[in-house]
Amino acid sequence: MLHSVGKGGQKARVVFAELACRQPDVLILDEPTNNLDIESIDALSEAINEYKGAVIIVSHDARLITETSCQLWVVEERSVNQIDGDFEDYKREVLESLGETLVNKVKE
Repeated sequence: MLHSVGKGGQKARVVFAELACRQPDVLILDEPTNNLDIESIDALSEAINEYKGAVIIVSHDARLITETSCQLWVVEERSVNQIDGDFEDYKREVLESLGETLVNKVKE
């Protein structure tokens, strides 16, 4: 693989292109947007959406999560839960849960 090409975003594009050419059935990406600029994140999102195989992404990057057409699973408290809906639905659910928790704490 070529890993001496350019900086962060350019290097990531080259590596992702090389991986896509090999056509693996599954790609596992762990925090793939670290050190990428906005343009590179957008390019990565587009490449993920166009990829024909399965892609498993571990990410805290809301932009990447929102821009990719993905099924959302959340790992918390030693469990993995599938989220019905998109990232905005998940954020709304978390905020509602936090609101209920705060109301209950105030009542105590």
